[in-house]
Amino acid sequence: QDMGRLRPTSRTRGAMFRELRGALFLAVLRCGRGERREGPRASKAELRLQEEQGDTVCGNPEWAYPIDECEYSGQGDSSWGSRRRKHSVPQASCEAESAFPWCNSSRTAEERAQQLAREMNWTELAQQISCDIFEGVPAIQRLRVQPYNYIRENGHGLLLNDVCPVPTVFPQALTMAASFNRSLWSAVGEASAVETRYNYHAGKQDSLITQTNFNIFLDPRWGRGQEVPGEDPYVNTAYARAWIAGVQAHKGPGGAPLAGTSCKHLAAYSFEGAGGWPRPLRNSNRHNFNAKVSPQDMADTHLPMFRGCAASGAMGVMTSYNAINGVPSCANRELVDDLARKSWGFNGMSVTDCGAVSDLWLLRRHVPNGTAAAWAALHGGTDVECGSTVKEHAVPEMAELMRRAVERSFAVRFRLGEFDPGQPTEAKPYDRPSHARLAYEAAVQGAVLLKNRDGHLPLSLDHVVAVAGPLKGA
Repeated sequence: QDMGRLRPTSRTRGAMFRELRGALFLAVLRCGRGERREGPRASKAELRLQEEQGDTVCGNPEWAYPIDECEYSGQGDSSWGSRRRKHSVPQASCEAESAFPWCNSSRTAEERAQQLAREMNWTELAQQISCDIFEGVPAIQRLRVQPYNYIRENGHGLLLNDVCPVPTVFPQALTMAASFNRSLWSAVGEASAVETRYNYHAGKQDSLITQTNFNIFLDPRWGRGQEVPGEDPYVNTAYARAWIAGVQAHKGPGGAPLAGTSCKHLAAYSFEGAGGWPRPLRNSNRHNFNAKVSPQDMADTHLPMFRGCAASGAMGVMTSYNAINGVPSCANRELVDDLARKSWGFNGMSVTDCGAVSDLWLLRRHVPNGTAAAWAALHGGTDVECGSTVKEHAVPEMAELMRRAVERSFAVRFRLGEFDPGQPTEAKPYDRPSHARLAYEAAVQGAVLLKNRDGHLPLSLDHVVAVAGPLKGA
C-alpha cells in the first residue's frame, strides 16, 4: 500500500530510489512490530512462533487468509501481483472404459500407450515430443488428449508461485539431507506430491510429473549446491530413493501414484559457466561443456543416485546439458538406453534440459542441422525434449522413432491414472497447517551447529534476538 503511492515524476532517479527504500523500510518495520495487513496490531502472544498456527502474517505459511477465502473471494493477494491465475479443471480423457480402446484400465500402461500412439499422425507425434517450458505439449482434441507439461520443478516443494494458495516451501534439499532422516525425506516428498495432485485436479498444475535434482555437489562455485542433497553419493542415493517413495506413494485416485519423479541431471552435471566461470573455461558453459570423466569416477560418483532412481521406479530422468567424454547426454544411447534402461531396468521416460537438442547443432556442431539433431536425440533415447527442434525439423521418416518416444512418455501418464475412468472432477483440499509444521520440522532437523564457541547456545530466554531481512519468516 505504501509502494502504491509512488508515481513517476520528473524527479531524479536517486530521489525515487530513496522514497522506494523508505517505503520498503516502513513495510519491514511494520512487519517486525507485528502489524497485520488489515486490522489492529498483533499482541506479543500472537507474535510468538506457534507450531499449531505457523508464524505471524509477515511470515505465515498460510498467508493472510484461509484457503476458501483465497480460492473464492476473487481478490487474490493484492493488486501488486495477484496470486490467482486463470485455470480450468482438466477434462476427463476417458469418461468410460468404452470411450476409446486405451481407456480399458485392465490392460497395462504400455499396451494402452501403444494403442493411443498408433492413432497419432507423425505431426502430432512430433508435437507431443517438443515440450515448451511454459506451455508444455498441446492437446489432441480428437483423441481427448489434454495439454501436458513435463518440465515442472519439485526440488523442495512444488514450484508454482502464481497460484493461491502457494504450495508449501520446504527447506532446500541440502538442508533436509543434513537431517539424515529417511522418513522425513519421504514425508516431505509425499506432502509435495499431495499438493501437486491438488493443483492438478484444480486445473492450476498441468502435469503430475515433476523434476528433482540429485546431482553431486562437487564445487561451491557451481552456484546450485543448495538444490542437491550433498557431495556424498551414498547420501544422495538414499535421499533420492526416500524422496521417490514419498512422491510416488500409491495414494492417488484409484490407488495411482500421487505424482511422478523425474531425476535430473543424468549425468556428471555440476557446471553452469554463467559469467565466464571458471576463468580457464571462459568460453565454455553448460550448453557446450564436455565433462571428461573416468569410468571409475562415473561409477563411484556420478551414477549411483540415478541407479537408485531406476531401482525405486522413478518415472523419468532428465539428461544433462553437458557432454560426457565427447558425447552429449541427450544423444547418448549408451547412457540412456544401454545403461539406464537395459542394465538398470529403468522404465520411465527420458526428458532433455531446455534447448539441449538445439545445442547439438547450433552450439556443439555435433551434427550439421536441426533434422540431424532431432534424429540424434530420438535415436539416443530421448522421449521428450524441452524445446522445439523435433517439431520444427522432424521428417516423416522419423515416425517410428517418434512413436516409440511417445509410447514411453504416455505410459508414464497412464500409470499416473490420467486416462482411467472416474478421475476426480474437483480438487480435494489438503491439510495445509500440517504441511507447514512439516516444513518447520524439516528446517529444525536440518540445522547443523558447526561450532558453539563461548557457550552462545542454547539461547537464554533473557535475551532478545532480532531477525531481519526478507526471509526472516522462512
